[in-house]
Amino acid sequence: MKNFIKNHMIRIILMGGLFAAVFSCIEDKRYLGIDKNTPAPMPLNADDITVKNLPGRSVLFYHVPNDENLSYIKAVYTTAPGVTREAKASKYLDSLLVEGFSEAGNYEVALYSIGRNEKASDPIFKQVSPETPPIIAAWESLKLQETFGGVLGSFVNESKTPLTAVLMADTSHTGNFIQLRAFTLASLNAHFDYIDAEGLDTVTTDFKVYLRDHYGNISASKGFQLKPWFVEEIPKETWREYILPSDNTIQAEEYWRYGLPCLWDKVYNNENSNLFATSNDPTKYYPYHFTIDLGTKVMISAMYMHHRMNYEYINKTPKELELWGSEKNSPGDDLFGGDWFLLGTLVSAMPSGSTGSPTAEDKTYANGEGERLMIQVTDETPDPYRPVRFIRLRVLSVWDGGLAGQMVISEIDLFGQLVK
Repeated sequence: MKNFIKNHMIRIILMGGLFAAVFSCIEDKRYLGIDKNTPAPMPLNADDITVKNLPGRSVLFYHVPNDENLSYIKAVYTTAPGVTREAKASKYLDSLLVEGFSEAGNYEVALYSIGRNEKASDPIFKQVSPETPPIIAAWESLKLQETFGGVLGSFVNESKTPLTAVLMADTSHTGNFIQLRAFTLASLNAHFDYIDAEGLDTVTTDFKVYLRDHYGNISASKGFQLKPWFVEEIPKETWREYILPSDNTIQAEEYWRYGLPCLWDKVYNNENSNLFATSNDPTKYYPYHFTIDLGTKVMISAMYMHHRMNYEYINKTPKELELWGSEKNSPGDDLFGGDWFLLGTLVSAMPSGSTGSPTAEDKTYANGEGERLMIQVTDETPDPYRPVRFIRLRVLSVWDGGLAGQMVISEIDLFGQLVK
């Protein structure tokens, strides 16, 4: 009996709370002036509306109606056949943006004043004439060209709005195209590449590229017939030390275990030997430099950096470094004096995406396979495949975040092509 009375009282309390909430909601609506019987607010004045047209979008400026019931202004418009979009602007703003148009032209926009009770005024129609949208302008400059083991793409994106380049290829040579990769880019001079880990077949292949924006607009595709360049590992038998005055001191003790030639001795699965390690001097700050004479001219497409075993992505392994090249017979010490040119800025990163400890797969990749650092066409390096005989690595930072001390690499491999 006591339990019955207790449960009954709980139900009464809950019902009371529900009624209180309902009445509170009604009171709030009255307080806010929300009344379903209030008529729709005044429409905009068509004569007061002006338009500023921009690439793929337009801005409408207007005088906000002096109506207490007004909540916001809504625009309804068509951006492409069968595609209708809406845009809204608060009553505290005097402009509204309509965007996502698939091409330049004239479009009609219906503008509504919306009340706090969501009642809409009669529409006011205004024509807008957005300019050529970014996706179309970028498509005009879209290019694809051959590179080592793959292809390089680029386009100019004046608006710097995010655009996605979708790369497809008929890799089976049967007329069936498959998507290789999609690249979302927002830079002025956008670059992308597809370089297969083993290299695409060095045969003429049909490729297609099209662009997509974040409004769902898709450009036409552009077709290309390209033959990816042959890729080979650069032999190490001709590599030699080439020590310049500003190169960092190499450990004198047990040089056979830690000297520069350990970078190309083909041994990388040793934790405490066959490593290239600079002296651990806390007074010498990064960047560190070291230089190699390859003994022959090559074009470089990638550098594989083998991390010290059991120190993958930690400690004194380089995190950011620059690769420089020279085709001079005896280049000088000054990187910026004209003898050297930048091939690429390379950033070490765990393939797992981890921001903490590396996974077992990360470690296997970094030491056993070697972390693949690609040489790419960028604004900073517009021609990175120039033939070089000498390379110089400039280590900017290491994984432990220290500013000075030491730098350790187990081995490097170079891929690209011998220049004959």
